[in-house]
Amino acid sequence: MVYQGFVECGFTTRAVILPACEDSIWSRFLISESSRKHGILWIMIKGRDKKAAESALESKIFFSTSEYAQIPLRATELFNPLAQQLRQEWARTFQAAESRLMTKRTELLRANGGDPRLIQDLLGDAQLWDLLGRSCNRQIAELEAFQNAYGSKPWAALHEDGHVHEDLKAFGESIEDLKKEYGNGLRTLADTSQDLIQLEFNLASIAEAQKSRTTNLSMKRLSWITFVFLPLLFIASLFGMNVDVLASDPPWWIYIPFALGTMVLTLAVWLTFKCSNVSPTSRILLEGNIERGFNRLTRRRLQPDLEKGQQRSMSPQRRTAMFSVLGKKGLDSACASGARTPASGRGKPVKVRKKLGAGGFGVVYHVWNASTGEQYALKEPREDSGHEVKWEREIV
Repeated sequence: MVYQGFVECGFTTRAVILPACEDSIWSRFLISESSRKHGILWIMIKGRDKKAAESALESKIFFSTSEYAQIPLRATELFNPLAQQLRQEWARTFQAAESRLMTKRTELLRANGGDPRLIQDLLGDAQLWDLLGRSCNRQIAELEAFQNAYGSKPWAALHEDGHVHEDLKAFGESIEDLKKEYGNGLRTLADTSQDLIQLEFNLASIAEAQKSRTTNLSMKRLSWITFVFLPLLFIASLFGMNVDVLASDPPWWIYIPFALGTMVLTLAVWLTFKCSNVSPTSRILLEGNIERGFNRLTRRRLQPDLEKGQQRSMSPQRRTAMFSVLGKKGLDSACASGARTPASGRGKPVKVRKKLGAGGFGVVYHVWNASTGEQYALKEPREDSGHEVKWEREIV
């Protein structure tokens, strides 16, 4: 800024300052960023008895927020102390952040995956490190812009002696050191946060597994209670029926041998399955065979449809296998080729299974596409029907 008789020059930037590791303060910090302003300022006046090769201005008054600054001979001697002050402020910030993460690690281990609030705190900290990264990048960009501007030709009139280029070079090296320290500190915070989040997920998974185990034990106890009382309830329901066998009102103790016999039979079946040397695969196959047997007993046949063809009742596995669009392989056919199969012709993968019906207009056949597994009805016109115009109208 130029005034009458003197020039005011300066540079300011902000450094983020993290508060103490307390949850209430950190929650407020996430809402409003806390930062501290740092900068330098110097006032230059027109010098007397200056040589032609020297600048007509010289620095007389200096201001700096740096703790390392001394009374300089020229303004460029304030640049490096400013960089040192910023490095110290960011070192405190990274130290406070690492202390915060170590505290959260201790809380994670104590909670053992039982405190859902911790994962929210860790995710909030991860967002905070992104905020710190943007602040660091913005500050580096400001420092580099100031260095380039001061070394440019428009600012040449403010250069006081020949040591300016050396001071700017040292200032550039300090900026590069700051950039490396910022990158290392942010990378350490990000890695530590990621490890803690993974640790929390692992502990929460272990806690959920333990709860599931407890639930399984409770279900096992309930199954044993059902195993004991279900035969008793079955026999009690039989004795409670109005049948001719119970019309003479038999004595009550007859219930006891029937109940004990049913329990012994149930226990024998259970022990047979449990103590038999049958592999899990064989047990699954046995259960599947039993299920298919019941399906055969309860299967219902659909009424034939001459237009759509007759579709048999089929199991869900067979129905899923017939959907070639999903890349499934049919139960009794090869994989779908993708192209549409012709409806007729020798050597084609289409088989006519049977004739469904006929009329004066045409004949309907049950057709099976061996390439895709599809089954449909195929209507062919009679050669002597003489209804070509109606066929064209139906196709359209």
